Amino acid sequence: MAASPVALIERFKEAGARQVVVTRGKHGSFYDNGSEMFFAGSVPVTVVDTCGAGDSFIATFLVSRFFEDYSEQAVLDHSAANAAETCTHLGGFPQPIQAVPQWLLDKYDSVIRTTQRA
Repeated sequence: MAASPVALIERFKEAGARQVVVTRGKHGSFYDNGSEMFFAGSVPVTVVDTCGAGDSFIATFLVSRFFEDYSEQAVLDHSAANAAETCTHLGGFPQPIQAVPQWLLDKYDSVIRTTQRA
């Protein structure tokens, strides 16, 4: 069984981390600033694709916390909201759906066929 997020944070702190962020998808996120722990729930959305959600979360977290002077709780809430928004788009951001170009399929055809035989 996986360690609880609080236990995981404690392990990182015991190893020397001064601040720790743990994301748990639909189960929310935790941030320990070294003296206090914060929690944010997930933001319910219709999930299309989770690709890029973690990137959106951590980018928002870093900018909000260290450059925009958000409070710790607001940082987590804002990060969760942006990660959730990312999940509403295929591939992590709004884009038209396009077929894989034939030149790309041709380029990797031999690699795919070799892999299938192995």
